[in-house]
Amino acid sequence: METAYLKKCFGNSLTQALAEVARVRPSDPIEYLAHWLYHYRDVTNAKEKEKQEELQLKEEYDKSLQEVKMTEMRKQEEYQTQQKCEKCHQVGGKNEAEVPGILKAPSTGQSTPRPPWACFSLTVAR
Repeated sequence: METAYLKKCFGNSLTQALAEVARVRPSDPIEYLAHWLYHYRDVTNAKEKEKQEELQLKEEYDKSLQEVKMTEMRKQEEYQTQQKCEKCHQVGGKNEAEVPGILKAPSTGQSTPRPPWACFSLTVAR
């Protein structure tokens, strides 16, 4: 039971610390051991914090890549939509009466182009 507790709390650090005390043979081994363990804890905490920051940076980087990809897809869709709309609005030498979408205003008889949203048909899924 005590062994499991010590392994859980200290892991391999206590073994390393005692080996260091035996190697250095300081005049006050208890104080040396205490400082070594505090330093070990600080280094371990710093490494864990660095690992968390790296993970967060990677997540942010992946998210920004996805946003860039979505932006490029939107730009491509917008370009394709614009091309379709321009193609739809080109009269190309045809008489206005022959082009569907050129509407005659009833009161004035002048032609008015159809609105850009009229170029596309919507399908509704049921």
